[in-house]
Amino acid sequence: MFKPCSWFLDLPIVAGIGYLFITKQFKLYTFDILIFAYMLYCLISFVFSSYPFEVFLNTARWSLLPIGFYFFARFIGYVRGYSFYESLKKPLFVAIAVGFLLYLTMPSFYYNFKLSAVSNTGFDLDSLSDYYIQEMMRFSSFWSHSYAISSLCLYMLIYLLTKIVRNMANIKEMVFVLLCYFVIFFAQQRVNIAYSAIILIIFSVYSLIVNRGKYYLGIIWLFIFFSIILVLMFLNFFNPDFVDYVLERTINSESGGKGMIVERVEMFSEFIEKFSLIGDGFGKYGLAAYGYSPYVCSDCDYIRIIAEIGYLGFSILVLILLSAIVLGFCNFKLLACETSIVLFFPFLMVGAAAFENVYFCLPVFWYSLGRIYYYTSVNLQKKEVNNG
Repeated sequence: MFKPCSWFLDLPIVAGIGYLFITKQFKLYTFDILIFAYMLYCLISFVFSSYPFEVFLNTARWSLLPIGFYFFARFIGYVRGYSFYESLKKPLFVAIAVGFLLYLTMPSFYYNFKLSAVSNTGFDLDSLSDYYIQEMMRFSSFWSHSYAISSLCLYMLIYLLTKIVRNMANIKEMVFVLLCYFVIFFAQQRVNIAYSAIILIIFSVYSLIVNRGKYYLGIIWLFIFFSIILVLMFLNFFNPDFVDYVLERTINSESGGKGMIVERVEMFSEFIEKFSLIGDGFGKYGLAAYGYSPYVCSDCDYIRIIAEIGYLGFSILVLILLSAIVLGFCNFKLLACETSIVLFFPFLMVGAAAFENVYFCLPVFWYSLGRIYYYTSVNLQKKEVNNG
């Protein structure tokens, strides 16, 4: 549904991008051209779709508008350092604090709010199993789903681990790291939980290489390990249903024991006949197509993106991701935070609509990618001056 009020809130981003292009002078490099090519291809590809223009508008708002944050980071650059990530700390802490208060006390208005999210998806509340009741009661703070708070905590976790490795973190920030791990666990997003463990391993190895922050990371490892054991023992005593839910979700037994990968393979076999060079149109199989199409793929962006914008559009996106990840790892000492955030999305695409679902906070991804390309462009400009 078209909502003028929602679009009105997006105007500052559009105005900011317009002002940036009018007032800033910049040189385009290959990676900038890839970004423009991806956006233009998505916009043009809608002509291949027979779906209402409203579907395209909503998909463009969710998927393309956040790319504005790429331009903010790319062309404004490092003027204010990590102020963007720093600005997330206080609001996120408030969201976590209030969220835990609501989560532990579960007042009636909040319980009804959580259940309303189920009814909005079309499920009959009376027919829901205990498993799905637990599913909707995951920690989500102000949001109806746990994607947002889990993703924000993951991004903040990556930023704070970067500061720890650089010996720039204070005690409060190290406590915040532990708090982020607790939120990610209680939000029960499997990809986020797995990636948070991977990131801790990556930063631990990196800290050993650069010989900085390794003692603090060692303490965090021990604290997380023993805390999770204590929390599970506590919950097993007071709320055994939640522990059963965590175990069922871990092995995916509620879906017949198939596992996430098997489910995606089955989804792939269903959509493979829709794959083509140019695709069937941007937004045709995404979240905005609910109610318009019997075929909607909201659980795997690899499948959705190929079906919508074809092998050609998907190849452009792959080039964007690969170039950013390679450039980031080549300059990991300076771009550890940004590279780790960008690297998260290829993992996320396996099990979610990573580039369409607003709950994954796409502005943070595009801003991080813009910072990687900004640093690279500065180095290229220096080489051109030296060679000139």
